[in-house]
Amino acid sequence: MPDLTKAYRILCVQPHPDDTDIAFGATVALLAGRGVEVFYVSVTDDAAGLSGEDAALPYEERVELRRREQRAAARRLGVTDVIELGFPDAGNWSAYDARNAIIDVIRSVRPDTLLTIDPWMKYEAHGDHRRTGLAAAEAAILHDFPAIGDRAAPVDTPQHTNKLERVGFFFTDNPNLVLDAEAGMERKHLALADHASQWDESTYRELVEYDRWRCERYGQSIGARYAEALLLVPVAWLHIFPDLVTISRSQP
Repeated sequence: MPDLTKAYRILCVQPHPDDTDIAFGATVALLAGRGVEVFYVSVTDDAAGLSGEDAALPYEERVELRRREQRAAARRLGVTDVIELGFPDAGNWSAYDARNAIIDVIRSVRPDTLLTIDPWMKYEAHGDHRRTGLAAAEAAILHDFPAIGDRAAPVDTPQHTNKLERVGFFFTDNPNLVLDAEAGMERKHLALADHASQWDESTYRELVEYDRWRCERYGQSIGARYAEALLLVPVAWLHIFPDLVTISRSQP
C-alpha cells in the first residue's frame, strides 16, 4: 500500500478553491510544515458560488475575489503554489478538456502524489465534483503516455525524475487512511474563514461545527481528537481493478 508519509510533492486537484481546505486542510498544513511541497489546482473559477452582496459583482470581479481569497487561504496553510484552470463554475465544461489540462500540470509539476475529490462518492450531486474527480483520476493513469494530452510529454531530467506513485481521494465514503489532524485544525478553520465570499457568519459557524463533528468521528477510529481521511491507492489500481476498495481497506 502507498505511504503518504513518504510524499514530498503533492498535487491537490479540486473543483473549487475551497474544496481541499474543507476536506483535508488540517493535514495539508501539517504536511507543508514538514517540508512537503503542496500544489493546488482549481479546475473552475468558482464565480457562481458567492453569497450576499458579492454574488452581484461583475463576473471578472467575482473571479478576482475568489483568486485573492484562495491565495490567502493557501498561504495560511503553507501551500507552495496555486494553479487555476479557469473552467466555468457549474458550467457545461468537458471532463476531457479538464483531463488534458491536468495532464499538462502533472507533467510540469511532477508530483509523486495526487489528491482529488472522490467522484464515486454516494449521493454527490455536483457535476463539478464528479467531473473533476474523474478527470484527475484519468489524468493520473494517462499522463505518462506522450500521445495523450495537449502538449508533448517533457523529457525526464535528473531534477525531474520523480514518478506519480499514489492517488488519494478526499470527500470519500470509502476511506482507508485516517490521519491525526488535531495540530492543524485551527489553521484549517482560519483558512476557511479566508474564503469569506462563500458564506455568511452563520453558515461559517455551521461549517466549522460540522467539520469538527466529522473529524472527531474519524479521530475516534485512531484514538485522536481530530482526524482527516482519504482513500489512498497506487495509481495502477485505477484501471480494470474492481477489487480496489475491498483490498485497499483490508490492508494494514
